[in-house]
Amino acid sequence: MSKSLYKGIPFKEEEEVNEHFSQFAVAAKPTKKDKLTRFFFVLLYVLFTGGYIFLFTVVTKIPYVIAILPFFLWMLWYFTWKHTQREYVYIVCRGVFYVYAVNGYGNAKEIYNAGISSFDAVAPANMINASADKKLMYCSSPDLRELYCALSSGNGTTTAVYFDPSSKLLSSLRYYGGDKVTVVQVSR
Repeated sequence: MSKSLYKGIPFKEEEEVNEHFSQFAVAAKPTKKDKLTRFFFVLLYVLFTGGYIFLFTVVTKIPYVIAILPFFLWMLWYFTWKHTQREYVYIVCRGVFYVYAVNGYGNAKEIYNAGISSFDAVAPANMINASADKKLMYCSSPDLRELYCALSSGNGTTTAVYFDPSSKLLSSLRYYGGDKVTVVQVSR
């Protein structure tokens, strides 16, 4: 499954048949930065269109070249707009929790991994009261009702990783994490 969907996730089909292998993907909700980037891209498209029309009607006086403007706009959109789309893929394989960031082109990059046995706790975010030195938001939205948090300590810092759960992902985490993992009913 992962081999055909995303480029850059190295798990093989033999590992995917393991009953404790779990993979779950979510699309991230656009942040303010994403919305600002989209605004600038739309502004770029408008400026490109205006400049192209001005160049070929006023400067060079070849107005029929404007007929290929939609093709150039499509190319510009194709190569820029996908930078504003983001997904996260969570994978549990052989006792390790992986998080991959996937861009609009389907290219995945590993952004986090940790041994599940090294977690201090994995529970719904509203049940975790500990303050973390470092918060990693790898979720679709920080306002999600079913948001989960994994706490880990190391080198004197506490790290909180926020993610969207699925029932299969939670059962795999529970298998490798034991009593450190609190499982509640989730909708996915």
